[in-house]
Amino acid sequence: MRDMKVGQQLDHYKYNNSENDFHLQIAKEAYVDHTQFDKKATHYDHSSKADNPKWSMVDVQFERMTNCFIPLTELKKYHLQHKAKSGRLKDLALFTRARLSVQPLTEFDFVLSLENGDPIRILQIT
Repeated sequence: MRDMKVGQQLDHYKYNNSENDFHLQIAKEAYVDHTQFDKKATHYDHSSKADNPKWSMVDVQFERMTNCFIPLTELKKYHLQHKAKSGRLKDLALFTRARLSVQPLTEFDFVLSLENGDPIRILQIT
């Protein structure tokens, strides 16, 4: 998250939720999350120090809702197909890195295309 730049797109994905997710855009780059120092805040972290803060936050701007929910199982299906044939999703961080709450998605355009149909039927691995 600290590396995200103004204008970058992101997808807010709610795991195990059948509702549509939504797309956002970075409106302000990372800065110190002030709630880590507030004892009354939900995200208070007693081990974080003002001279060496652990947590950052970004400001986001709502772009739009997706047309449909894209389940993790569907993304995994595409990842495995692309991995076998050196396709665009072969290195999808969601399945190749340790579980992180914020992950890069260089394959953003492909994932967005899933909301407009089933690319499995029209799969073009490039």
